[in-house]
Amino acid sequence: MTGGGFCCCLYLCVFISGMKKISLLCQEKFVLHDVPPYANADLHVVHARNKTLKDISNRYKILQNYKVHYVPGWDCHGLPIELKVLQSMDQEARKDLTPSKLRAKAAKLAKATVKTQMASFKRYGVWAEWDKDQTLDPEYEVAQIGRVGGMQRPSWRYDGRCKPIRGDTRLVP
Repeated sequence: MTGGGFCCCLYLCVFISGMKKISLLCQEKFVLHDVPPYANADLHVVHARNKTLKDISNRYKILQNYKVHYVPGWDCHGLPIELKVLQSMDQEARKDLTPSKLRAKAAKLAKATVKTQMASFKRYGVWAEWDKDQTLDPEYEVAQIGRVGGMQRPSWRYDGRCKPIRGDTRLVP
C-alpha cells in the first residue's frame, strides 16, 4: 500500500469512528430504508451513485443532530442469483442439478458476492453499521417469513373489488 492510500485509509477510519460517536449523542432517530442490491455480480457505477447519495443523506442527518441507523443489506434470493449460477454451469453439470443443490450454489455465490461488495462499499467510505448485517441470517429470514405470513389477515386479503390501473387510457374499454 502506498503512503497516500494509508493516509486515506487512516482518515476514513478516524472519520467514521467520529461519526459513530457523534451519532450516539443524538436523540432523535433517522432510519434509512435501503433497497438492497442483488448479490450476483461486482458493483458498477449505479451502485456507487446510489450508496454515495444515501451516505450523503445519512451524514447530513447526523449534522442535523439525528441518531442515524443504517444497516445495509443484500437481496440474496431469487432469479438473478439463480440465473448467474446456471450461466456458470455447463449442460452436463445442469443434468444432476436439483432445486436444493441450486439453492446451495446460489447461497455460496451470494455470500462471496456480499463479501466483495461490502469491501468495495467500505473502500468507497460509505458509513454504515457493517457489523450488524443480517443478510442470509437464518433467524432473520424466519422472522421475515413470519411477517409476510402475518399479512394474511382476513382484512388485508384481496376482496375482488379492485380493478387494474392502466397506464394508457387508450387501453380502457
